[in-house]
Amino acid sequence: MTTNKKAEKVAIKKILISISKSSFKSQYIFNKDKSIPEIFFNFFIDLGFDKNSMDLRCFLVSKKYKKDGCGERFIDIHGLNNFHYNLKNNIYDIDIFMGSKKVFLIIRTKKDLQREISDKLFKFIRMEGE
Repeated sequence: MTTNKKAEKVAIKKILISISKSSFKSQYIFNKDKSIPEIFFNFFIDLGFDKNSMDLRCFLVSKKYKKDGCGERFIDIHGLNNFHYNLKNNIYDIDIFMGSKKVFLIIRTKKDLQREISDKLFKFIRMEGE
């Protein structure tokens, strides 16, 4: 049991590989990993998106998942290549691009929120090499 937890922590640490920021835009590059949908789901909820919104659920929650909790909760992203998805609310305009090996997350705002965004994201992931 302890070995699995250590392996899981190492994998999570290697997900985020790059960060680029400006006042109104934050860009993150991730290695494509099966944990991305769950991380993004929780992160977007923390940013203020409604967990029951169709925009969020259509992208990240598997169609096999039922309200009683049966089935797979999050989608398998490995089949999504050259894929783009956009989420918006009053504060954030988010683009997600998925390639064969990388996932790009671009978050645009009308005011400088990059510190808040990073603080929220780092609740769920760690930078490679940490």
